Amino acid sequence: MCGLPSAGATRSQLWGKDAPDYMPGDRLIAKMPVFRPNPHKTSQKNQWQIVINNSEECEVVGKATIGVDRTHQWEYWEVPVLAASRIKITLRILTPDSEEQRLEYLKELRKDRNWKKYYYWLKLYDNVPYSYAITTHKSQVYIKKLFVSFKELMSQNCMSSTIL
Repeated sequence: MCGLPSAGATRSQLWGKDAPDYMPGDRLIAKMPVFRPNPHKTSQKNQWQIVINNSEECEVVGKATIGVDRTHQWEYWEVPVLAASRIKITLRILTPDSEEQRLEYLKELRKDRNWKKYYYWLKLYDNVPYSYAITTHKSQVYIKKLFVSFKELMSQNCMSSTIL
């Protein structure tokens, strides 16, 4: 089995193994659009606006801090980033435990067909993981050049020398 480095291993190589969860210079990629309340809303329908598009990359530009949602007590990171579109925004990224709780809550809202609350809680937090370990499909939008280390692949038993 091929043992390529994970995003965590890549971050450890960049920042050290005891680095905080989000460091200036970390690269993130939106798995779905990032929404914020629309200050110019004219109807219920357009109360949210997209500020970072799906698959858009961004870079952490400051120190991340931890916050707690008042309604559900979910912990989240407030992460200042600069998006590829050159806008500066603070992302709200739930901790893994809190994201698990939110997904369960969203499942219940879907089951109850409470769509207004469902979309509110879906859009309130951001699904923007590290971009160090992304799929080829997701990377097509922004990655212009790719460098493959065959030495690294060979050392991880990912390819046999006969293929090369």
